[in-house]
Amino acid sequence: IQGKVDNTQHNNGKSITQLSIDSCRKFFPSAEIILSTWSGDNFDLENFDKLVLSEDPGDPTPTGIKAANTGRQIISSRAGLEAATREFAIKTRTDLIFTHGEIFNYFSKYPFRNKEYLITKNRVILSNISSYKPNKRVSIPFHFSDFIYAGNRSDLISIFEAPIPNREDYLWFEDKKRPKMLKYFPNWTSRFSPESWLIINLVKKRFQIDIKNSFDIENNAKLLDLSKNILISNFIVLNTKQLGIKSLKNNLPLPYFCFCYLHKDWLYLYNKQSGEKKYYFDKEIFIKWLFLVRLNLKIFLMRFLKFFIIKSNDRA
Repeated sequence: IQGKVDNTQHNNGKSITQLSIDSCRKFFPSAEIILSTWSGDNFDLENFDKLVLSEDPGDPTPTGIKAANTGRQIISSRAGLEAATREFAIKTRTDLIFTHGEIFNYFSKYPFRNKEYLITKNRVILSNISSYKPNKRVSIPFHFSDFIYAGNRSDLISIFEAPIPNREDYLWFEDKKRPKMLKYFPNWTSRFSPESWLIINLVKKRFQIDIKNSFDIENNAKLLDLSKNILISNFIVLNTKQLGIKSLKNNLPLPYFCFCYLHKDWLYLYNKQSGEKKYYFDKEIFIKWLFLVRLNLKIFLMRFLKFFIIKSNDRA
């Protein structure tokens, strides 16, 4: 469990981070629970096995701008994983709770892996939230969710061997022209998102890729194709119900989740590559379409009302 301790009191009087720890103990009773956080933090927590304290590296992002916190995630995640002693691990956050303990049920379900694109020992399970599926609006290669990872401990450590971004990386778009895609990410200045920074540096261990920043490769079909094959061969994309996670800090799924892979999307690509026929009825696809229908209906009604008001004023 990594990140800053959240002492916010929840409904039952316990802090968010204590509820996170308790949910791990409830659904993974024999697990080795490690809390990896910052020296100097004030907290009174229990029910975990190991406490790992690191010096907070800070984040130079100015107030009012969305902080990337990439370095913080790398340091606390790597420190916690290096303290772990089990073969398999889950990297979660101090604001996430588990609702069941079935996350590893999917680990061996998808045996086919294209050797040409292997960068991990085994598949790594991750969330569909912020795992962006390329489309006309958002095309960011290697943007795979960093909310939660589950798999071989060695694979998770490999992900967090990424270097720490420097000050220039964090403030990249403060004085540079912002790409069109960044209109969907207001108040963002970092050169790379944490998600893409982690995976890009993992991919670089085997492939030669040149990416100036997360948002300048909208039309690079070769990079997008490599990203897709890396995702299919090394990861498993699951929705929040399959993962059994719930955020006590953020509203999941996020409003822009219609830009993200559903498990069914990932499964379609897997079936296409492997030739297998695996099916899954994904309820989230109906939520996705409902969201889009409501959005388009709202736009239509607003335009209709505007047209009606203009016509009424003309008659008057």
